[in-house]
Amino acid sequence: MPQPPRQIPGYYYDVAKGKYFKVEKAATAPSSAAWSADNAKRRRVEDKQAAARQHQIRRNKDRVRRAAVLESALTGGFLARELGGTAVDSYSVRPREDVVAECFAGGLVEKGSLPLADARWGGGGAAATRRNVQHMYIDGQDVKTGVCTAFSTIDGDSLMSTYVPRDGNGRVHRRLLADYHTPPTHVAPYQEITVSQISDIKCHQPSNQILITCRSPGPDVSMWAFSPKVTAPDDPRPNWLLSWNGSSVYRCIRTPGRGGGGGGSSATSSSYQANTIGIAPSASNLIGMIGTNSGIVQWHDNGSTSWLTPTSLAQTPTPPHFGSHGKYPDNPFRDIFAIDFAQGSAQVALFGGRPGSLWIGDLRTRPEAWDSIAVPSSIAHVRSVREHQVLVAGLKNTLALYDLRFRKPDKTEREGNQQQQQQRQQKLDGRPSVLYDSRGRGRDRSRGRGQGQTRGGQKIRNNYHDNAYSSSSSSSSSSSSSSSSSSSSGSSNNRNADRPVLRFREYRNAAHVDIGFDYDPDSGVVAAAHDDGKIALYSVRTGHRLLGRSPALPPPILSPTFSSSSAATTTHRAESLSASSLSLSSSSFSSSLTTQLGNNNSGGSSGGGGARTMNGSSSSSGDINQVYSERGPIQSIQWQRFPRDQVSSLFVGVQSNINVYSFGVRDFEDEA
Repeated sequence: MPQPPRQIPGYYYDVAKGKYFKVEKAATAPSSAAWSADNAKRRRVEDKQAAARQHQIRRNKDRVRRAAVLESALTGGFLARELGGTAVDSYSVRPREDVVAECFAGGLVEKGSLPLADARWGGGGAAATRRNVQHMYIDGQDVKTGVCTAFSTIDGDSLMSTYVPRDGNGRVHRRLLADYHTPPTHVAPYQEITVSQISDIKCHQPSNQILITCRSPGPDVSMWAFSPKVTAPDDPRPNWLLSWNGSSVYRCIRTPGRGGGGGGSSATSSSYQANTIGIAPSASNLIGMIGTNSGIVQWHDNGSTSWLTPTSLAQTPTPPHFGSHGKYPDNPFRDIFAIDFAQGSAQVALFGGRPGSLWIGDLRTRPEAWDSIAVPSSIAHVRSVREHQVLVAGLKNTLALYDLRFRKPDKTEREGNQQQQQQRQQKLDGRPSVLYDSRGRGRDRSRGRGQGQTRGGQKIRNNYHDNAYSSSSSSSSSSSSSSSSSSSSGSSNNRNADRPVLRFREYRNAAHVDIGFDYDPDSGVVAAAHDDGKIALYSVRTGHRLLGRSPALPPPILSPTFSSSSAATTTHRAESLSASSLSLSSSSFSSSLTTQLGNNNSGGSSGGGGARTMNGSSSSSGDINQVYSERGPIQSIQWQRFPRDQVSSLFVGVQSNINVYSFGVRDFEDEA
């Protein structure tokens, strides 16, 4: 209420009229008069009470605290939905965007492991005691028998294959292979082929081909391919017959090199290496693309290969802050470590490596018209998340989500880099250094400062362009994740990085290119290996790290009367995830959790080895957050569905084993 200019004893101030009136006694003043003594006294009491109420309301607002239970993804998500979390007004409680992702991550349990070490060839013995699984591919097409098929290598030279069977409880164990009609030569794992320095293993399902690339340097880009023998539909054996059985044809596909080899003038003619292969969509006229240390090789569906990227792009004069729109004076496609195709488009390829540039290549246009995104460091993995969004993982703890439609430079990082550039220029010769701001305008910020500095009697050299564009040859060793990556991480640092729409700030990878990483599009969960030998799960919607299930705590149960004999409660909890307020881009994923729970609760004997935990021992209750390898970063991670499952399982190459984590319960007697 507006206060009068001054309180005068014996007078009443009328706010509406803006005047003072003398207070009269009730005996002489009209009963309805505002200046009567009784009415003035009553208004003073009401004003004091109203002020006290407003003060109490303000204090009560400060006492309100958000309940801690609402921070839980499962319980808080359900409560937020019941409280009207689907409303769009600002007064309702909205559920967290990663509720389904966190529930799925919390339901992943260890389902056994499959050993790969075998003393019959180089993949076992001493080699298996020093390395993790270097590369791995899991195939889940065998609907006939319900087993997965794994192709992997431990030593980097021997390609091994094995079946991944499960019992009725969904547990994996090698002894279960006796229940299947497998090739009679010997028990799995089988040796398929020996290829020097294997760098990637993929499968082109339309043509039924297993593809292997290698980093063994040579005058040509080499890749191996073979097709496992397919059994008849009425054959009780698995769909693919593994091991060398005389029916598989192993072919070496070579692409001739080109002038300049390896992307630099100093490279010899025998320095070509294949780093990775990206499988093309079924609608494309390509089988795939091969990322090399000199660019991209495209493999056509007719079996021919050709170079896609040129050795150089036209150089145009640009200011030092060119960002993602400038041209490199040297081959910008020197080292390609990651390739993927944009979702919904078979003609747009996303690839990158060293230096840190994510290229958006439209195969219908010339490479000079391609666009690129500047990334802070070298790129190790690229995954297309949606039609216009791409997930990029790289060195120097880089894991971010970029939107191809909306890009702008990272202003904070750019200003800091410009100051560093100015200092380097001053140290060179003391001349005025002209900097460029975000609009391309020059600024002279070095006038009036000291002359150039010297170190050790010699003038300091400006290595900006040398560091930004120097060509670093790839290591010829198959285990180049630490040595070659760490030596080149400084040279691939991009000083004009673009700004992502989402950063995963807890991701840790300082200098490893060969490190495990995969994305599950159905659940929106990213599985990434850290350089300390551990694994972390992230939500692609929020960038938060998902805690998963803790073995020391029971899973969150909404009903305390849940028993192992009544799985209806568990099924009801999973069914509630299918509400529209918690749905993902895939509307059927939440209902798939319900079906998956029913499959995992179907009973059966428990079998399978345990996962390697933090203390180095084997435990049947291992959690993903407890996985640890003392042999260095885990290099092989893949999401893949078992042929009869509704949701994906996580396959992890820990030491010389393949560990499996699925959504459900560890044993039939356990609570979900």
